[in-house]
Amino acid sequence: MFRKITSNRDPGKTLGSELTKEFGIYFERAGTKSRQLLEKYPRQVFTAMVIAILFSGILAFTVMRERQRPIIQVKTSVQNTDSGFGQIISTASAVQTLWATQQQVDLLLKKDTLTHADSLTLNQALMQMESLRAVLKKSRPNH
Repeated sequence: MFRKITSNRDPGKTLGSELTKEFGIYFERAGTKSRQLLEKYPRQVFTAMVIAILFSGILAFTVMRERQRPIIQVKTSVQNTDSGFGQIISTASAVQTLWATQQQVDLLLKKDTLTHADSLTLNQALMQMESLRAVLKKSRPNH
């Protein structure tokens, strides 16, 4: 069942050598054509590369910027309901919001440097966490 499988593969035939043998002509043609293009139009190719780098930088800092998720606001007052089911739902909602806020705080704290906006967001999140903890403390049944 655990027999060693032997291979009679030719050691000279590798994936790279087979690809070169099959597609080598196309690689050589592409290399020759690109070399001719670069020798004929060096300034235009350089300009196109600089424009591509600038365009990529503009996209990276504007369009493709990751947007921060807004902090979910939770009412600090717990509705006193006679049924325990309502308290369970409100407690679960508060715990879920507290967990999401904690994740956001953790992400902000992992950054090397915080911007002014990050500091404000962090301060708001910490205040929200304190209010959620107060809500959770009020909703605990007294034993």
